[in-house]
Amino acid sequence: ARFPDDENGPEAKKLRTEARARLADTDLYTAGFYVDREKWQGAMWRYQRVANDFSDTPKAPYALLRAARIADEKLDDATTLSVMPRLPQTTCA
Repeated sequence: ARFPDDENGPEAKKLRTEARARLADTDLYTAGFYVDREKWQGAMWRYQRVANDFSDTPKAPYALLRAARIADEKLDDATTLSVMPRLPQTTCA
């Protein structure tokens, strides 16, 4: 943080988290679109993106769980093995 002692710091952090959560919602919506069409790899990629890129939001644990379930239940072993090593990079793993 550039100004860690600023009186507006806590409010700015809260607003930043809320804004990032809204950005994560966009990927979650798109992931749902892919799930509805049974495009599992695209859905999993979007869930992974939320888990990795928005790990500081409350959306990340849900996205990580959904990505893992798709990998486990919907994708073949070769695809799962190529994707699963990236999932534990998240802070919510």
